[in-house]
Amino acid sequence: MTRSDQWWVTGGTRRVPGGRWRGLVACLSLVACHALLLSSSAAAEVTLDFWELSAGEDVMRALLDRFESQHPGIRVRLQQLSWDYGLDKIITAIAAGNAPDVCDLGTDWIPKFSSTGVLLDLTEALAPLREQHLLWDPVTYQGRVYGAPWLAGTRILFYNRDLFAKAGLDPDQPTRTWAELKEAAARIHGIEPGVYGFGIFVGEPYAPWQQFMPFAWGHGGDVLTPDMTRCTLDAPPVVEAMEFYQSLTPYAIVDRQPEVNQLFANGKVGVQISGAWNFALIPRMNPTLNFGVGLLPRPSAARGTPASFAGGQDLVIFKTSRHPEEALALIRFLIAEENAMEIVRAQRNVVPTARSAIQHPYYQSHPEQRLFFEQVTYAVAPPSHPKWVEMQEHLTRAIEEVILNGRPPLEALQAALEP
Repeated sequence: MTRSDQWWVTGGTRRVPGGRWRGLVACLSLVACHALLLSSSAAAEVTLDFWELSAGEDVMRALLDRFESQHPGIRVRLQQLSWDYGLDKIITAIAAGNAPDVCDLGTDWIPKFSSTGVLLDLTEALAPLREQHLLWDPVTYQGRVYGAPWLAGTRILFYNRDLFAKAGLDPDQPTRTWAELKEAAARIHGIEPGVYGFGIFVGEPYAPWQQFMPFAWGHGGDVLTPDMTRCTLDAPPVVEAMEFYQSLTPYAIVDRQPEVNQLFANGKVGVQISGAWNFALIPRMNPTLNFGVGLLPRPSAARGTPASFAGGQDLVIFKTSRHPEEALALIRFLIAEENAMEIVRAQRNVVPTARSAIQHPYYQSHPEQRLFFEQVTYAVAPPSHPKWVEMQEHLTRAIEEVILNGRPPLEALQAALEP
C-alpha cells in the first residue's frame, strides 16, 4: 500500500487500506444529506397570503411577525385593502383563481360569499371557540360557520352635557328610553340659534338603516323571519319603531352622517347615535366639548333592549387555499384577546370579539370605550342572507321616504317589500 492509497480517518490515527474512496463517499453522503435536509426545510416552509382591510400596516406587520416567531416554517404575506375598493378586488381575485388564503371580510359581505361555496366550512374547527367570542351570527349561513368573528364595530349614544344642563336635563344621565330621547330632543332643539335636538342620517347607502334598525331590533322587530323566507318590515314592531323615528324629525337635523358628526363636535346637536371615530374627531375639532356617552335607548324601562347595529370584520379561509391548517392557525392567533387588543389600542374604533377582553386593563382606564364593548353585547347583525346588500337598498329608500317626504311608515315599509 502506497501513501497515496492511505486515508487518515478524521479524529483518529489508524490507517485504513482503500479508505480514501470510502471516506470520500461518506463525505459526499454527508453533504448530500445536509443538502436534503435544507431542501426539506425549505419545502416545509409555508407562505400564506393574508388580505386585511383596516388595522394599519405597522400594527398588522408587528402582529404577523409575532405569529411567524411562534410558528416556525410559516410566513405571512400581507396585502392591505381599503373599504372603498376591497370588495371588488376580492371578487376579481376569486374569479381569476388568485384568492388569498386568509381574508378579512366586512360583516355584511359574508352571506354573499358563503352562499356561493367559495369559503371553507369552519364549523367543527372553530367549535371550541364558540363560547369565547361574540357575534357568530354574521359568519353563520344555513347553520354552518364560514368565518371567525374578529373585530366588532357598533354605535352608541353621544350627548352634549352642556346642552342637557341648559335644557334642565341631568347632564350625568344619558337618555335611556324612547320617551326620554324624544323629550331631550324637544327641549334642546332651538334652545340656542342653530342648535338641534337630535341627528338623523340620510343620503348614504348604509347609515340610514344602521341608525334606524336598532329601534326596530330593540322593539322585537326584524327584517326577515328566523328561517329567512319572508320579509317582516311591515310587522307591527318595525312599523311602530318607524313611527317613533319619524316623530323625532321636528327636533332633528336631517343630513349625511359626517355632517351630523361635525355639528355635534361643534356643540350644535344635543344627541346623536354614532361610532367610536368620534373619540378622535371631537378632540380634533373641539377639544373643550363637554360630552357624555350611553347605551342606545330601549322602548321603555320595562320593555325591549338597547339594541344597536353590529358591524365589523371577520376572518375567512377560501377553499382554494393550499394550506388550510396553517391558515386556521393564523385565524386563531389573530382573534385571540391579547392580539386583537393590539389593534384596538391602535385604532380606538373597534372592539375585540373575545368576551374576556371586557376585563382587559385597557378598558378599565378607558371607560367610554368600555361602553362600546358593553353595547356590542346588545348588538344585532343584519340578516345573513346572500341578497342583503340589495335588501338594504330598499330599506334605506323606505326610511328616506318617511323622513324626507313624510310618507306614512306602514306604506313606505310595505313598498320596501316589493321586488
